Amino acid sequence: MSIDSRRRLSPSSKEHSTDSSPVRLSIRVQPGAKSNEIAGWFLDARGTEVLKVRLRADAVERKANAALVEFLAEQLEVRVRQVTLERGDRSREKIVRVNGLTNEQIKARIA
Repeated sequence: MSIDSRRRLSPSSKEHSTDSSPVRLSIRVQPGAKSNEIAGWFLDARGTEVLKVRLRADAVERKANAALVEFLAEQLEVRVRQVTLERGDRSREKIVRVNGLTNEQIKARIA
């Protein structure tokens, strides 16, 4: 489906749609933690909201990246294929794209 062929939604109906624009999340990962958990939202030095996530997986052979995608999908109640690592493959600071949810829905599910 091309972007032009998507049905336009009013702001009130967009919140309940699964055909919304992808949301990009800034994430700070702490690998090797005791358990998988979301530590909360923080502001970085530039004032950008960052989600801190602790993961049991070690940062070896990109295991933490796969664990992050699976954990976020579980927490957001979406399919794993709807969560994609866009940037930060070898860094603790990552950008993750989430398809099918609005920013408001993501914050409500992570609260």
